[in-house]
Amino acid sequence: MSKTIWPMTKVAIVALIGAFLLWISLIGPVLHKSDVVTTPIPLVNGQTLDLKVLRGKVVVLNFWSPDCPPCIHELPELERLYQSYRSQGLVVVGIATPGSSKSKSLAAAAMAQVTYPLSVDQSGTIARAVGGIMVTPTQVIIDKEGHVIDKYQGVVSGQEPMDEILRALHQR
Repeated sequence: MSKTIWPMTKVAIVALIGAFLLWISLIGPVLHKSDVVTTPIPLVNGQTLDLKVLRGKVVVLNFWSPDCPPCIHELPELERLYQSYRSQGLVVVGIATPGSSKSKSLAAAAMAQVTYPLSVDQSGTIARAVGGIMVTPTQVIIDKEGHVIDKYQGVVSGQEPMDEILRALHQR
């Protein structure tokens, strides 16, 4: 019996190592917080938002999908955040993820009375520029120097993201 246990143990160890390496490759981009984001963002209104021009401001990139109920639920919250802090240098940009319909995205944003800039990242270029987006919604916080300082995946609740945004707004 011990002759069959040892080979199975080896297989299990190799499988665990493989799973760990896969997990690291997937979660690695999430943990990287120092990238400078320079990718221009094409907006649905035909203009392009150049993040380099926004240096000196704190930027929240909200990656969402019009087919994601938690994403839709967060749109009014993000609009309130934008309205409350834009005079202090906060910019919120809604970025619908690849596969999102432009018309559905615009309709969902209009229902939530979103006034901040919107984009549909059909090619995934913007998502790749911030280390990849694994789930929606995801908020990427960029500091005044243009560095990604945090990334919140899934439904964000609690005070932590807000504290991070306020810290970034008040940094010199």
